[in-house]
Amino acid sequence: MTEERRTGNAALGFLIGAFVGAGVALLLAPSSGRVARHKIGATARRLGEGVSAELGEMKSKAIQRAHEINGDVKDAIDAGLATAANS
Repeated sequence: MTEERRTGNAALGFLIGAFVGAGVALLLAPSSGRVARHKIGATARRLGEGVSAELGEMKSKAIQRAHEINGDVKDAIDAGLATAANS
């Protein structure tokens, strides 16, 4: 597993853990149902935005890496064809 993937998995795990922890804390805190629902909704939106941003960054990195790999593969094929033509 690459370092970037481990970092992405760790960040995603952290965000999910933060979401669950915040939800549990809000549910256990003494407050009215309306206030608790409002707090949970606000926290869910905020954390959802964070997860969305993290996933967008991971997607961008994956696309960039795929383009790099594609270029490397094309170079390797061209080199193999050139070697075969010279044989």
